[in-house]
Amino acid sequence: MPKMKTRKAVAARFKVTGKGKLMRQRPGRRHILTKKAQKRKRKLRKAVAVDSGQTKMYARLMGFVGDRKNHLKLTADAVMSAMAFNYRHRKERKRDFRSLWITRISVGAKINGISYNKLMSGLKKAGCSLNRKMLSEMAIRDPDSFREVASKAKQALVA
Repeated sequence: MPKMKTRKAVAARFKVTGKGKLMRQRPGRRHILTKKAQKRKRKLRKAVAVDSGQTKMYARLMGFVGDRKNHLKLTADAVMSAMAFNYRHRKERKRDFRSLWITRISVGAKINGISYNKLMSGLKKAGCSLNRKMLSEMAIRDPDSFREVASKAKQALVA
């Protein structure tokens, strides 16, 4: 089995101090060291704090792949794009769950001999305040109590 990629390259490049600062290594200490002065090479060994304006962005880019984790401009674009999708997908997730709940309630209602819209109308007339999430959970996990709720909805429609 191949090695699992953990996407921790950025996390390895930065260390968090006790006060929450991000520390990074200085660039330029990997090659052409013969042309650099000893004092400069000593300074290159020490870690420096990431600029406070970029700290939040670097903290968010942990796990990004390729040039998006190395280059500041690409990083900024990638983080902004990810945050935009994050906002949009939170809204879509709410829609998806509501659709799932309605499907589950509909199946449970059909099993009990009533359509979804008549079930919901009957529950509203009966004054039942169960929301769709709870009704869907009842339809899956506790069919007996859902059957009672469906019968109350049927009685409210007849009355």
